[in-house]
Amino acid sequence: MLSALASARGISLADLVNRVMQKHGAYSVLSGVVIRQRQALENRLDICETIDDVNAIEVTINVSVDEN
Repeated sequence: MLSALASARGISLADLVNRVMQKHGAYSVLSGVVIRQRQALENRLDICETIDDVNAIEVTINVSVDEN
């Protein structure tokens, strides 16, 4: 598949593989950031006892990789 894509785009297979790996790495990092935030929200939901408790949760998803 990558060979066909590289050929269609007029780039070398090695170049396309490098691009795919870079995007994979970036996607993995961002996925981890978002998953961690989702899990924190789930933990907050688990302790809610009322609808008002749920409604009081402010949801802000930050996709910055600088987040610690």
